Amino acid sequence: MAYGAPVAARGIATFFDTQFQTMKASDNAMVEQTGRILEAATLGYGIGYIAPVAIIAAGQLILGNPLGAIGTVGSAAILANPIAATCAAAGALYYGYAAMTDAERTQLIESLAQGLKVGTQLVLSILDFFLTEMKKALSSDMLSELKASVAEYAATFGNGIADITRTVADKLQMGLSQAYDGAIYLRQNAGEALASAAVSGSALAGKAFDQLSGMVGNHAASKKAAAMLPDSNNSEQSEQS
Repeated sequence: MAYGAPVAARGIATFFDTQFQTMKASDNAMVEQTGRILEAATLGYGIGYIAPVAIIAAGQLILGNPLGAIGTVGSAAILANPIAATCAAAGALYYGYAAMTDAERTQLIESLAQGLKVGTQLVLSILDFFLTEMKKALSSDMLSELKASVAEYAATFGNGIADITRTVADKLQMGLSQAYDGAIYLRQNAGEALASAAVSGSALAGKAFDQLSGMVGNHAASKKAAAMLPDSNNSEQSEQS
């Protein structure tokens, strides 16, 4: 369902076979190694597409993809670049599985087992195999690239990288990133805000000047009227005028 029409047209086994071959031929080392490990899971367990689906579905769920819904918010991103989406799912499983509580992991495994109609021990074995091989195959640079892919796709579902890894470092980095984005927004919009404030201030100043001018004018008129009174008026009348 997540991969849409290509799977419906060719069947899921053919789709993944083609995708894994493409990934293994990639110039990108992270993509190549991820493809090799997914293919190894497919061939090693001898149960067809169930192994890679368990891995990718687990990662998509950790990313925040509600796989039970048709036309989810992430479908467009997955269809636009299915290989990148596959790597992101693989990365989410790699970075997110260990961060989950025992109860969360149990729920994830049971959900996959029920959906794929296989035993929980088989699902657990598939995920353990994948995670072990990823740790052995990927260098630190590849893992950094994989993590960036996770962050990009997690954002599609309204999550940040810290929601996946749950590490203090990523929480701090995500907080600093949000603060930086806020600072950039203020900087980009500061001119408009200041101009608006200047216009508002000018309007207020103009209104105050008009009011003051009116007061001065009224006072001058009063003095002029007082000067025109007859000399016989006493000082009290003049003062009242």
